[in-house]
Amino acid sequence: MADHGLKISQPGYDVKTAIDKRLIFSSAFPCLKFIQLGRRDFTINSGNTTVYEQDITTPLPFMPVIYIWNPQLSQYKPASQDGFPNYFSDFLHCYYEFTSTKLYVTVSNFTGANRTTHYIWGIGYA
Repeated sequence: MADHGLKISQPGYDVKTAIDKRLIFSSAFPCLKFIQLGRRDFTINSGNTTVYEQDITTPLPFMPVIYIWNPQLSQYKPASQDGFPNYFSDFLHCYYEFTSTKLYVTVSNFTGANRTTHYIWGIGYA
């Protein structure tokens, strides 16, 4: 491995001397390279389902990656693809579909309260 770049070691291991399996991250590891990223903030009323449409400036030769922020759990959850919602414990459902130039993110709110949240998305390749 090259001796330059970004490395993050596991707790208790010196990042300067840690072997690869003791690294959490290294910029030398093969990883997803993003060619387009975005974020959309929104408020969705209780009982509603909304489809958010996103134009893609780079045609999609690769599958997008989408995570929605779950405000009750304070964490991101991956959205599922093609109509099979990802069910959160608070009944906030999210899935996505895409074409070569559009990304469609569908969010349903069954929480009994209006929710302000966001999703982040990226298009990349390995």
